[in-house]
Amino acid sequence: VYKDLKKAGYKVYPVNPNAEEVLGDKCYPNLGDLPTKPDVVDVVVPPKVTEEIVKTCKRLGITKVWMQPGSESETTIKFCDENGIDTVYGVCVMIERRSRM
Repeated sequence: VYKDLKKAGYKVYPVNPNAEEVLGDKCYPNLGDLPTKPDVVDVVVPPKVTEEIVKTCKRLGITKVWMQPGSESETTIKFCDENGIDTVYGVCVMIERRSRM
């Protein structure tokens, strides 16, 4: 997903507490360490991790989250709905992007 969005010209930042870089780019340990607040967070992790990520998004004022298939849970979707976070789930960002070309 990261490679595809970067290749398409989007400004993307990899976030992973267990990596120093992704495809040669600096990897940030968490969303709060990014140099700028992202417009959208694309989540590619297990549902339990997504639950923590959306809580961080709320705390940081990030209002758009795209949950890749398999990253979402009913708990996470409900949390986002109740906290004003717009969500996309059930569809892959790469497939959607390519279908609009």
